[in-house]
Parts: sequence; structure tokens; C-alpha cells
Amino acid sequence: DYIIACNGSMVLNNNKEIILNKYIDNDIAEEIIRSFLDKNDICIHLEVNGEHYLIETNSLENTKDLSEDIKEMLLRFNNRIKVEELFAIKRVYSFISIFSMKKDIKIAEEAKNLLIEKYGQGLEAYRNQYFVDIAPKNCSKGNGLRSILELDNIKEENLFAIGDSFNDVSMFELTNNSFTFHHVEEELKRIANNHVSSVKECIINIMD
Repeated sequence: DYIIACNGSMVLNNNKEIILNKYIDNDIAEEIIRSFLDKNDICIHLEVNGEHYLIETNSLENTKDLSEDIKEMLLRFNNRIKVEELFAIKRVYSFISIFSMKKDIKIAEEAKNLLIEKYGQGLEAYRNQYFVDIAPKNCSKGNGLRSILELDNIKEENLFAIGDSFNDVSMFELTNNSFTFHHVEEELKRIANNHVSSVKECIINIMD
């Protein structure tokens, strides 16, 4: 019935009408992007003005040593934008994601901590496996869900949430009916109340 997108910075109803929409300040967004442009192994994904882009950087020029799943993902993100074109005009940034193309969790964790330390007053940063998801301040999946609960007068005990990374923790904190997977990081398993092998198993658990 609803879509919570961009880590909670956008919420749509079942008619795809936007009922909540927040943005990252343009100056902060540009500063963040510039700080990661020359980092080896880092790729930058954006949602601006309703369109998704990868920024063309040196990291994208040599992909032959990357894993097949990363190569496939890069092909799916086929909209590319040059740095000069991106900064030529002021843009509306709903979401920024940086990720390690070698799937290095340590790099992602260090980047997340740096972002929170430097920009935490104006944005949110969540590690999503080897991604770092950057959203406007006070935007999270949990806050997006909370707005829907209030809108439809749904009690939190009737909410079930499942996720596989730290950008899902805000959902887990809303309900005792929190689920994650057996294969995820141990710290995340300590936060979720239930562990399953698949979404199917989670649904069976709920239906029982």
C-alpha cells in the first residue's frame, strides 16, 4: 500500500502520490561528493530530481577485476553523469550512496563514521553492508514507517519488519516483531529479535 524510498526521505501511497519528501542540502551534498570523487574503489550513486545516476569517476574505468555481481549492478545503474555536468546547476538530492566496488565493509564503515562526524548535524548516514546510504537529517526507514503508522492509525505491535543491514535498525527499534537473517553480521543479529533463513520463512512465522 505504501513505498518507503531513499531510506525514508520519500514516502508514497498506493497511487504513487508523494506524502513525504525531504532533501539533502545542495551545498552539503556537493561537498560530500567532492570528498569521495578521487577515492580508489569508491563509486557514487545519486538520486537527483527524480533520476538515478552514477558519477563518472576513475573507479569506473577499470572494472575487469570486479566480482560478477558488482559488474551486473553497475550495468543496472546505466545512467552516468559527468562531475562537470552535475555541478553545473543546483540540484535536488533525495539520496546519495557511496559503495566499495570491492565490497570492502571496512571502507564503508570508515566512510560512514567520517560522514557522521563531519556532517551529522545535517544528514544521516547508515552502513548498508558495503554501501553507505546518506539521507536528509531525521530520515530513516523507521521514521518513514512511523509516519505510515500514524497516518493509518496502526499500532506498533501490528508491525513486522525484516532487513539485512544497519540501515534497517530504525525499523527494528519500532517493533518487537523484528526479523533478520542467519547470515548477517553478528551485531545486527543481536538487535533483531528473530532470525530466519529467508523472507518466506519470515512470512510463515508471521502467518503461524
